[in-house]
Amino acid sequence: MSSLLLSAAAAIPVKTWLLRALEQEGGNATFDLTIERRPFFLYPGGAHHIKPWGERVDALYHPTASAGLAALGRAAGYSFDMSAPLSDTTDSHRLVLWAERQQRAKGEALALAVGRRYFEQARALADHAVLLEAAAEVGLDRAAALAYLQSDEGREEVWQAAVDAQRQGIHSIPVFMFSAGEFSETVHGSADVERFSQVFQAIKRHWKAREASSCS
Repeated sequence: MSSLLLSAAAAIPVKTWLLRALEQEGGNATFDLTIERRPFFLYPGGAHHIKPWGERVDALYHPTASAGLAALGRAAGYSFDMSAPLSDTTDSHRLVLWAERQQRAKGEALALAVGRRYFEQARALADHAVLLEAAAEVGLDRAAALAYLQSDEGREEVWQAAVDAQRQGIHSIPVFMFSAGEFSETVHGSADVERFSQVFQAIKRHWKAREASSCS
């Protein structure tokens, strides 16, 4: 089965709960879960270094939204710094997709390394030095990563993926889209372990019903 993840700050701890639920329900030996990330622009066309993302989240959603995100992070062992500057995230998305093509695990590791630098260290996602540092940390070739960032490769793909998400009616993140044969389910927002366990249990029921049908 696979899960398509459109990510944001909340996706960092929420993915932790997804994996906990997976283990509770049988682990990859049962589900063979593959997580695939897709780009999404929470602030399309965002200028470099405007207001901190915590202030932006509060202005967009609720005066205490950033406090809620901070609590969400702490519950999963993360310490969010709400002073991180908003900036153009195109290159960070490009680099994660590039890393995935080298090796899927590298793409996921890079996404987490970049996310920690932004959400916990308040460093700008548009800063190539930040992205290259994260790439080197997860074992990617720094020179190759720099050459990629300095090109336009992948830029159109990232923009198109973001447009496609909007066309699907997705206007906020994180979003987890589960697919297992004929089974599909979408989980929006900051879901917990129980919510993801419900998805895995539904998948097992689907498989059991399909098996019973094929034997009748």
